[in-house]
Amino acid sequence: MIKILKKKEKILEYVLSTIFFPLSILFVLFIRLIRPIFLIRYAYIISTRIGHLGENLEFYLCAKKEKLFVPKKKHLDIFYLNTEVSNKFLVKLLKREILILPRFIMHPVDKINRFFDHFYDTQDIHTIGRYKKYLEITPKPPWLNRDIYHFYENHGPQLKLSDNELNQGYLLLEKIGIKKTDKYVTIYSRDSKYLKIKYPKIDWSHHDFRNIDIDTFIPATKLLIKNGYKVIRIGNIVEKKMSFEDKNFIDYPYTELVSDFMDIFIQAKSNFCISTSSGIDCITSMFRKKVVFPCLCPILDTKSSTSNHLLGYRHLIDKKTGKKLSLKEIIDRKLGFVFYDDKNYENIDLEPVDPLQIEAIVKDMISIERKQFFKDEDFKKEEKKFYDLFNQLPKKHPQEGLYHPKKLLFQISKNFLNQNKWWLN
Repeated sequence: MIKILKKKEKILEYVLSTIFFPLSILFVLFIRLIRPIFLIRYAYIISTRIGHLGENLEFYLCAKKEKLFVPKKKHLDIFYLNTEVSNKFLVKLLKREILILPRFIMHPVDKINRFFDHFYDTQDIHTIGRYKKYLEITPKPPWLNRDIYHFYENHGPQLKLSDNELNQGYLLLEKIGIKKTDKYVTIYSRDSKYLKIKYPKIDWSHHDFRNIDIDTFIPATKLLIKNGYKVIRIGNIVEKKMSFEDKNFIDYPYTELVSDFMDIFIQAKSNFCISTSSGIDCITSMFRKKVVFPCLCPILDTKSSTSNHLLGYRHLIDKKTGKKLSLKEIIDRKLGFVFYDDKNYENIDLEPVDPLQIEAIVKDMISIERKQFFKDEDFKKEEKKFYDLFNQLPKKHPQEGLYHPKKLLFQISKNFLNQNKWWLN
């Protein structure tokens, strides 16, 4: 059924693009003609993945407020989507802040303008964030997908839910036993099912190291419930239910509430999220909620620009010796982007995720939430040691440019460091 719908959408787009092709040519000529007095720019939105659809545009809106990468002359920015959209409600929110025109008009405009550049090069001046004249490896909004400018720390959420949407969301939450006054936490544990169903022709196995069994989060779920939180497991296409039942735990993907709207609302109003790191947790960050990443790998995938992020890590194992690698060894062997930078890591393995380590790190977040988190002198020394070592890692991703700001604001879990003191030696 999904394949049939996709095929129909592509056919419709082709027909409409053909009909409007003359208009697209005229539009390109028009924007080039008026460029000296008024600049019209455009950009394609990576709408197929929720992280890029949301966070990339969040950074664009924050940059616009700071007048960062904004043309000095009068201008208009236009966006268009991919044929597929990962979350239609998120697009609805974005349309309140940016101009999104139909793809069947703007995609041909993009192609035609690039063709005309062979004869009169505009240096990509009409493409938002892609100026050839100033191009560096690190992209600019809306292509930027790392908060290297501390947007999250310096600005509030750029997208807003209306009063009607808030009321609707709270009414739907009540159907699964969560009142407006209840505290609740979301859990996201990545598996392969979503991408296999959405994009079956693509081999996603290079991401399999990020998959973690949802049952690994059972101890943390019990801890949260014991401490007065309700827990919602998020995601809309998942491999299996959590092997745990409680009136205060909701396995959202298996409820009748699953929708693009609720995918956003649940995260927007949560206390915090526990995530194995994926595009979906970007929604939590976009609404300036805290996120716990209790078993992150690789270490340089850390989202380091905001104090709302609490981290713990999975350990790397040398297959030849069977020993876990210290952070210093990871630095010396250049394994900061292990599994991501297209090198051969056949001698490196990952330690299995420890459910009790996740539980311990979540304890730290509960203390932070309650403003009871205390840094004693011993921890401050260990924390400084960790940040000093982290700063020795490269700040740039080999393919995607700058990944980390100069000032690191993320928090390292106290319980994680206490349980892994050897890691800093």
